[in-house]
Amino acid sequence: MTSPAAAIVPKRASKPSIRTPRWSIASPSQRNIFLGRELTGRFGFLDLKQMREIAMQVLESAVHISGIDSPDKLVGDLSGGQKQAVAIARAVFFKRRMLLLDEPTSALSVRETEALLHQVLKLKSEGVSSVLVTHNLYHAYRVCDRFVIMSHGTKVFDVAKADTTIEELTQHVVLT
Repeated sequence: MTSPAAAIVPKRASKPSIRTPRWSIASPSQRNIFLGRELTGRFGFLDLKQMREIAMQVLESAVHISGIDSPDKLVGDLSGGQKQAVAIARAVFFKRRMLLLDEPTSALSVRETEALLHQVLKLKSEGVSSVLVTHNLYHAYRVCDRFVIMSHGTKVFDVAKADTTIEELTQHVVLT
């Protein structure tokens, strides 16, 4: 085995499901990555050591958001971008094939936004699809292959990136 993460095959990871990030702000990042899917030992006790090792490895190798230097850092002490990083780390570890991001950059700094968009592009190259719900067309244009513009619950424009421009997208958003 090449890593602690390689030793584990989560029991429910292969079952199709929708996972919504839930935060326990008084818990460390490592516990939030495994929230609802905690690793246990032979007698059913939490395997905190293994969860900590895996969390650190995933946070270092998959997410790269500065400021998360320890998986013991409380989620309540993390910035918005760092919380997004913990959610992405969870998706990466549990091998999700699709990630739903609802306004992920709305409360992030410029640096955190860049790191998040870079991570979405990296996941895309690894075959992870993302649905990005955003009002920021410039962020969407950098990472999306297809755009669906909706107005009052109705689809008003649906186009591939190769067939449109940021100006055309902006026009559809402003006029509808």
